[in-house]
Amino acid sequence: PIIVGVNKGLDTHNISEALAAQGSTWEAYLQHITANVAVIHAVVGTMIPVLMAMMLTRFFGKNRSWSEGLDILPFALFAGVSFTVPYALTGVFLGAEFPSLIGGLVGLSIVVTAAK
Repeated sequence: PIIVGVNKGLDTHNISEALAAQGSTWEAYLQHITANVAVIHAVVGTMIPVLMAMMLTRFFGKNRSWSEGLDILPFALFAGVSFTVPYALTGVFLGAEFPSLIGGLVGLSIVVTAAK
């Protein structure tokens, strides 16, 4: 998705000229964007399991309490980090095509193994 979004959303001709003037390429620019986005997603994605647990206990729990969702905080943070670290590393080193696939696969296998 990021490749299509960047290619369709930016004026590639003008940017290619500016990159060539700086001695860079479009592929290097796309990799730079991918690495930055992967790190931002990793920071935010680490907290998503915590927020999900809090919302589930607030809206569907017996006592309808936000704080009951915090009881699972250590495991939720572990689950978030299990996904976001492989996600960020894949985005930085392998490119835009694989972070969601590899991050999800590795994260799921780590969390399922730990939950057993």
